[in-house]
Amino acid sequence: MPRGIETDGKTVFTSDEAIRLDWLPEWVAIIGSGYIGLEFSDVYTALGSEVTMIEAMDQLMPTFDPDIAKQAERVLIKPRDIETRVGLIASGD
Repeated sequence: MPRGIETDGKTVFTSDEAIRLDWLPEWVAIIGSGYIGLEFSDVYTALGSEVTMIEAMDQLMPTFDPDIAKQAERVLIKPRDIETRVGLIASGD
């Protein structure tokens, strides 16, 4: 969890809590563009939520093989209405 951010299970939640929600958020900010972030962005956009993906590094999927990252962006991000922000560190400050 980023510094200064606390979960409450309603407005801020972990990926473990996100799979057990009994409601669908209208908008979700996903911190990180790794495998888990990509999976949740795919699920939530398919269910109708607006999604913003926030990545601290200067590019999406920075740890992926470059060819896989291009393919994932082409298949999982571009066709969906996912707003992406790179170079931003999420914090509660």
